[in-house]
Amino acid sequence: MNGLLALRRFREFLLQRDAEERARGRSEHVLEFARRLFAAAERRIERVSDSDVPGDAALDCELYRDAALLLALAQRALVENAVPDSVDPASARAVFDVWAAANGGSVAQPGVWADATAGGSYRANRERWSQICRDLLRSLDLRSRFAVRATRYGRMLALVVVLAWPILPLASRLRHGPNVLRGAAVTASSRFPGTPDPSGLTNGDVESRFAGHTTKEKDSWFLIDLGQARHLAEVRVFPRGDGYLNDSVPVVMETSADGVTFAQVGSRADVYTQAAPWTVRSGMDARFIRIRMPGLGYLALSEVEGYAR
Repeated sequence: MNGLLALRRFREFLLQRDAEERARGRSEHVLEFARRLFAAAERRIERVSDSDVPGDAALDCELYRDAALLLALAQRALVENAVPDSVDPASARAVFDVWAAANGGSVAQPGVWADATAGGSYRANRERWSQICRDLLRSLDLRSRFAVRATRYGRMLALVVVLAWPILPLASRLRHGPNVLRGAAVTASSRFPGTPDPSGLTNGDVESRFAGHTTKEKDSWFLIDLGQARHLAEVRVFPRGDGYLNDSVPVVMETSADGVTFAQVGSRADVYTQAAPWTVRSGMDARFIRIRMPGLGYLALSEVEGYAR
């Protein structure tokens, strides 16, 4: 039973069917009236001092109590889809008592209104009226039908993203096939002291910082050896993930069958990121892939991937 109730609540949270049904019958005139009452209640709550001085605490109780009246009236207007002709203190209290009777979970009890100090200290009553206002604020839904629908579509989109996120890498692998560069040997023109072995460039994981980092030199490079010639439809290069992206461009990609003679198959002059890696699609056949920075500089990359289709 609890599981079924939780499922129903989640469905309503996601689809907002009941909220839309409530919003469908509301006139703009009533909605605007309720919003004005809500704003007036918020202004009173903002004036609460939370001071321990008895006089301030008593004023806080009055502010909370006035706010509770306004919020109860706003809720009644939304439920009945009608704006009252006039609002006097007696009718406002009656509306509040009806709300209190219908909300057994609230700290409010019908008929207990008298004054803000009834039944306890100023501080205790201030907390009580504060809770009453919180209950009323949670019960009010001032959204239009359009806003309810926007909430529904936004939450459904978020759910799709959350559910799809773990599947995206699998979908990519199914589309492109396996990463044929994974586990391939990697060498570098140099290695900056204290940085990881560049073999991490083909371990299949995009590192949060970098997997390979050369020293600052002329024509720094990383060389990947597939062991034999392979057809590559696409190669992706992921930069370092800790910033300094401008330092590793411009960069070129070259391929070779023998590791001696290289041909350029791609180049990049502008910054790329881990979310949007540098991708070269040229239908290349090669054993060796070299990523090189022409001129003086250093290379710092986090991963290189290659796919046969």
